[in-house]
Amino acid sequence: MRPSQAASLASADLVFLVGPELTPWLETSLGTLANDATVTALLHTKGTNTLEFRVPDEFTEDAETTEHQDHHDDHDHGHEGLDPHAWLNPDNANLWLQVIADQLSQHDVENANIYQGNAQAAKNRIANLVPRLKAQLEIAGKENIIVYHDAFQYFEKFFDLKTVGTIVLNDASQPSPARLSEVKAKLHDEKVACVFTEAQFNSGLVDVVIEGTTVKTASLDPLGGALELGPELFGEILSDLADEISSCVAP
Repeated sequence: MRPSQAASLASADLVFLVGPELTPWLETSLGTLANDATVTALLHTKGTNTLEFRVPDEFTEDAETTEHQDHHDDHDHGHEGLDPHAWLNPDNANLWLQVIADQLSQHDVENANIYQGNAQAAKNRIANLVPRLKAQLEIAGKENIIVYHDAFQYFEKFFDLKTVGTIVLNDASQPSPARLSEVKAKLHDEKVACVFTEAQFNSGLVDVVIEGTTVKTASLDPLGGALELGPELFGEILSDLADEISSCVAP
């Protein structure tokens, strides 16, 4: 954490985070720097649709969907426990919008109408976006895809996509040559249409996997790192994912 970030955290009245599953390194700082702040772990808010991390390569089995439970798993992102990429489910985004707006409204009553109005406007944008993305991804849902690591199951299940495997077993280690060979074999066995890399990781591994095949590749960014911050960001993240997936699996 940079000194400026530590200073911001120390002066915060409210702190919102996805959860310790995504940022386990933040827990100590919250306890020491933001001990007077109201901290909200969105992944653990009541009503959030959550999924467990999948056992590697068992992507044809439905992952268990759970409601919020009062626990958190102290593990490295990419092993077992709750999958923290829950913002890629638009229903969760709608819920979290309201949670954030309510917290802000309680803390700053004078501007409560603004917070609530902004939240409703964002919900309206999501409501208009989802049907368009479902229509766009309908054909893509008939094709098998492989992703770099298992970060997209919330998006996949919401939009009925078919991920049949990942290149890496978790995002904390590099795959072995044997693992890359297994994935390469899966391209043929599962008739994979596209293998996706991610903006945050080494795209060279995807090139190794698809070398000598006609399988196409594209890049997915669940964080929207190249997009401009603002009220349209979330919709642009979902739209970009849909565009990349639908164009890559197209004949």
